[in-house]
Amino acid sequence: MNTATHALLPVLGIYFYRKLKSKEAFSLRYYLLVALAGAAPDLLNPHFTLEARLSSWSHSVFGLLGFSVVVLTLAHLKFSSLSNRVVYALIAAYVFHLFCDAVAGGVAILYPADSLVIGDYYVSANWWIPMDVVCLLTAYFIWRYPQLRLRTSHQ
Repeated sequence: MNTATHALLPVLGIYFYRKLKSKEAFSLRYYLLVALAGAAPDLLNPHFTLEARLSSWSHSVFGLLGFSVVVLTLAHLKFSSLSNRVVYALIAAYVFHLFCDAVAGGVAILYPADSLVIGDYYVSANWWIPMDVVCLLTAYFIWRYPQLRLRTSHQ
């Protein structure tokens, strides 16, 4: 899948979950952090082919563990303002990226220790660009809708 989808799917999932569960959304800053965490495996070790993804440390459990240690360490420093909910959301976004790649070609989950690949092309590459467009439009309308509603209520 494309990096835009990896960044926006966890943001949209967490946004809808929080709206349904607690009626309280994260701040835009935290959603941007979640988007960055969702894109992190591709940003940490960029790749353009499936073969390159299958030899990527950032697309393995070791990349996930390293990312989790960094996020948890930063969250527990005295000057950090990351709540536990945000920390869990960041780690979940990274995990969701690995899941998405597993259903879109597979990931070598234990690389470099083992070349075992889990997953397959359950989501065809033909759907990747349409998924990006849907994610981008959904995110746009979620954050644009309150402004449109206010504009129409004042007219």
